[in-house]
Amino acid sequence: MINTKLSKGLKVVIGIFIFFAMADLILTYMNFKYIPYLESNPLYLAFKSMIPIIIVNIMLVFLLIYSYNDNKGKNFARKFFVTNIVTWIAVARLIAIKGNIKVFMAQPSLEVAQAVPMEAKLTSYALL
Repeated sequence: MINTKLSKGLKVVIGIFIFFAMADLILTYMNFKYIPYLESNPLYLAFKSMIPIIIVNIMLVFLLIYSYNDNKGKNFARKFFVTNIVTWIAVARLIAIKGNIKVFMAQPSLEVAQAVPMEAKLTSYALL
């Protein structure tokens, strides 16, 4: 176990990151039958599995904790860089959560889901 004393700000960042990760994962699996056709996460598109996404999320939490505890706070640039990455991932998650809610509410047919082009899937990430 990592012996850490986390600041309040870091606790908030980690809490928000974990909350968005869980919300995204739950909402994605609520649309389970559409995952192969509508999932737009670049890791999913590369590996055709949700396992790498889960592994990367766990690694990011540990990286965030490590970066805040490394060198007793002397490396501000590393902390800023990791926090910035986590923030952008959280913003991307908001886009994914919104998309998952839209799909869950509309429940399109599988034929419609299969017809969605790759460009449409990646539009939100490109805008980000």
